Amino acid sequence: QYCCSNTGFRRSTSGGPGGATTSGWVATDRFGWSTPICMDPANHDVLLAGSQYVYKSVDNGLTWAKTSGDLSTNPVAQLLYGTITTLAISPANSNVYYAGTDDGKVWRSLNAGASWDDVSAGLPQRWVTRVVPDPADPLGVYVTHSGYTSDDQATLVHHSANQGGSWTNVSANLANVPANDLVVDPADPLRLYLATDTGVWTSADAGGYWYALGAGLPV
Repeated sequence: QYCCSNTGFRRSTSGGPGGATTSGWVATDRFGWSTPICMDPANHDVLLAGSQYVYKSVDNGLTWAKTSGDLSTNPVAQLLYGTITTLAISPANSNVYYAGTDDGKVWRSLNAGASWDDVSAGLPQRWVTRVVPDPADPLGVYVTHSGYTSDDQATLVHHSANQGGSWTNVSANLANVPANDLVVDPADPLRLYLATDTGVWTSADAGGYWYALGAGLPV
């Protein structure tokens, strides 16, 4: 929570007990309640974490340094904090990073964090809950949103086939509830699984049509 109350992530090499401190964090940054962290699927020495800035570690989380500017709009609002809410490294291309913020921004880096491009154009200005690179296609990426803080319940799932250059709404027939997370099946990139406030949905055609996953899951 709040990146261990702004003191930096803990790291353990003993399965959890005795987590050691890590270094490089700036305590005055804005860290979100659920501070995002991700690991490069192809290189476990590389990790990303976020405040309003993207932090990067190249030594398996021992030391960290900022690798972006402020990616938020720095809003003055009680329900928007100007923090990064989601980070991802493409499994298909380790140089491609994505970041999403609580104030509706989505960013892309094509050079492992050295520079960042705002790819929010065409997306709603809503809390970005997840940015999900396609595991098989280095150009493909999905974004999920929640409008809960704006009293907007519409489910919002978007897909880009050009690394965020343009976006297509693939919410289709989904119910009007916040979308919280999305998984692309690594064995079948057309198969999507979506977590919403009212249950789990799946699509067999990359978001063209959605239906409830299985039976017996709680709403």
